[in-house]
Amino acid sequence: MIPYQDFRRLWIDAQEIADYDQYVAETGGSVPCDDVEQTLRLLSLIHRLARASAADIRAAAGLTQAAMAREYGVPVSTANKWDLGINKPLPWAHVMLAYAVVSDMMEADDGDR
Repeated sequence: MIPYQDFRRLWIDAQEIADYDQYVAETGGSVPCDDVEQTLRLLSLIHRLARASAADIRAAAGLTQAAMAREYGVPVSTANKWDLGINKPLPWAHVMLAYAVVSDMMEADDGDR
């Protein structure tokens, strides 16, 4: 699992650097991952999710609204409003949701090996 402070730094960089190749070139060497493949997967996820809606983050995790609510402690009505675009998560909540999803996805990948 990537430490939150490292994730947050990469998240901020991903929002500032629109080009994925440039993002990897500028941040790839400072990622605390075991191998190149894992590093690229992590950077790709962060770069994509930094521009994504909460609904897209939920979909990337492969979760229904109800499953996301259970997994991450978000009320189902809130997840529904995020999906419909009625509300957006506060910026800190958006980052924390992305961090939780990315962490879970990276742990799942580690378990598959």
